[in-house]
Amino acid sequence: MSYIRDSISKKNAILVEVLPSRGPNIQNFMEYCMKLKEIGIRALTVTDMPVGRIRVSPWAVSHLLLKEGIDVLMHYTRTNRSIIRHESDLLALDVLGIKNLLVLSGDDPKDGDYPSSSKIEDLSIDELIKLIKLLNEGTDLADNKLNGRTDFFTGAALNPYAKDINREIEKAKTKIDAGVDFFVTQPIFDTERFKRFLDKFLPEKPLVVSIATFKNTKQFFKFVDVPGIEVPEDYVKIVSERIDDEYTRNYSIERAIKNLSEIKDIISGVYIVGIVKDLEAIQRIKEVID
Repeated sequence: MSYIRDSISKKNAILVEVLPSRGPNIQNFMEYCMKLKEIGIRALTVTDMPVGRIRVSPWAVSHLLLKEGIDVLMHYTRTNRSIIRHESDLLALDVLGIKNLLVLSGDDPKDGDYPSSSKIEDLSIDELIKLIKLLNEGTDLADNKLNGRTDFFTGAALNPYAKDINREIEKAKTKIDAGVDFFVTQPIFDTERFKRFLDKFLPEKPLVVSIATFKNTKQFFKFVDVPGIEVPEDYVKIVSERIDDEYTRNYSIERAIKNLSEIKDIISGVYIVGIVKDLEAIQRIKEVID
């Protein structure tokens, strides 16, 4: 069993998000990943062109990380692949040893490097999860029999801060019916609201919670404006009253540690968002779960 599957089952998973390089030179990317390994991080999550900006495809660096003994949870997006490309790519990922996937819709290309690029809507998230689970059984959506079975462990997104909570719960239930293995939340900044969500809906699947820290005030406010992210008013007010980069960094780390400490007994692990390459912050967060 891989570290990711084992640690999620034991409720002590620590996953750090990394973003592939913007060009073919991946030396700095790999050096950072190896530094994370040196401080005891055993699993990385590899993004797939966040905010529509071109980066090296995640499967390439995921394969290299696995060869370095680092387990990988790879983002797998649905809106830049046709249905036949989905199946072909999924089979290739299994062949390359990339077995842990976080299935996402992907960011709208209109906000990225190629605004005219089209989205492909051949499959919904639920249909994509269903396809992955069928491949694990040796067949596919077209009822073709394969010459073997894949071995994917599949996660999906869950937003406890969604404006329409009931709709979010129904979406989560549909993902469970499709065969999802675990959930990863949007970044958690407010544990009380998070707990209220769990009072309404406690998934029967493992729940990995995302948290984020920031290196300066500018970065914080840029993150606040990201669609789908909900930062509490008190957090914004505290940072706004002290326009000080060092204060923002320290406060974000302390708040992340406090929040994680309050909910660690009811979750299966932590996903550290890759906004900053802050090894000290990562080590301190790691200690909460360890």
